[in-house]
Amino acid sequence: LDWGEQRIVDLFFGGERLSILVVAAGSERPLSGVEMYLEHIGPEDPVTPPSSLGNSNDRIDFWPHTDGEGRAELPYVQPGRYTLSCFLDGYVSPKVTEVTIVGGQPADVHVALEPAATVSGVAKLASGVPVSDRLYLTLLRPELPEGQQRGAFTENGSFRFKGISAGEYVLAVWRKYPPAPPNSPMLELPVTLKPGESKTVEVVVPN
Repeated sequence: LDWGEQRIVDLFFGGERLSILVVAAGSERPLSGVEMYLEHIGPEDPVTPPSSLGNSNDRIDFWPHTDGEGRAELPYVQPGRYTLSCFLDGYVSPKVTEVTIVGGQPADVHVALEPAATVSGVAKLASGVPVSDRLYLTLLRPELPEGQQRGAFTENGSFRFKGISAGEYVLAVWRKYPPAPPNSPMLELPVTLKPGESKTVEVVVPN
């Protein structure tokens, strides 16, 4: 269909075209292969025609992917409020953006994904020998609720956190799980991360 014919289809079905561009934050480089999920967040799901792209059980639930130019397009989305979630390995995911579709107005959405940081290292004793016991580590931003902290167990002393956003964190080392009272961390270390940074942290636990 050319643009005019597509608009007739859009208007007939009562939907609007949603064009999405996903880029890397900072560089504005288009990102291909980004998985996206568009979900209606109103009190009721509007019904979309069976031929609508991504239609599933009469719900407007879409799983488009960006092309080589970082673009994706949904040809007819009915008016309403939606959340657009973007997922791509190596970037902080999901990035959730609220989208509002207004009748008679095709929409353009620009999403910038932050390159994800990685924190890794080896928990060692003061002698330099890796800790053989299985320890639990948490990576927490002080301003976020504890339920949003990241956790990882050591394997032969090694640990790794990935998909982390930039910011100030506290890396806590716990001998026992769960990381909650009456247990307390053996060690707490401040960690500062930049977008896309791979940081190695030296962790020396007390004997």
